[in-house]
Amino acid sequence: MSADPKKYSWKNVRNLGFVSFFTDMSSEMIFGILPLFIIDDLGAGKAILGLVEGMGEAVGHSTRTISGSISDQVGKRKSLILLCYGLSTLAKSFFALSASWAHVFGIRVTTCIPSTIFTQEVSSFSFSSDSGLFNMMYVYKIYLNH
Repeated sequence: MSADPKKYSWKNVRNLGFVSFFTDMSSEMIFGILPLFIIDDLGAGKAILGLVEGMGEAVGHSTRTISGSISDQVGKRKSLILLCYGLSTLAKSFFALSASWAHVFGIRVTTCIPSTIFTQEVSSFSFSSDSGLFNMMYVYKIYLNH
């Protein structure tokens, strides 16, 4: 007995949506208080805060430009997604151990790389069968716009 491909595809889209939602939620919780942590607890200035945040965003946006080719070359999208979301989650736990702004800088850049490896379209298309592809992509977009 084999599983229904439509059911399997919808399950992957739903699961990816939940993982994406909870990863984004944890990022928002951490990055919302990160400026206070850098300035108040670590004693860094506003220029350092700008450097940390700016480089984090720059790395994230520059990674998006090559993410499609990485995904196409490797071909194992599910494994890459698990690796990237896992690395992002693991890296976020190291913020608590940071003793200087340089540590925070390295962790901030590291957390931006995995979360931008895959564009939403690449993730949606790779887990979907031909039937209902548009509907699956639409549902996944709804998850992302939580």
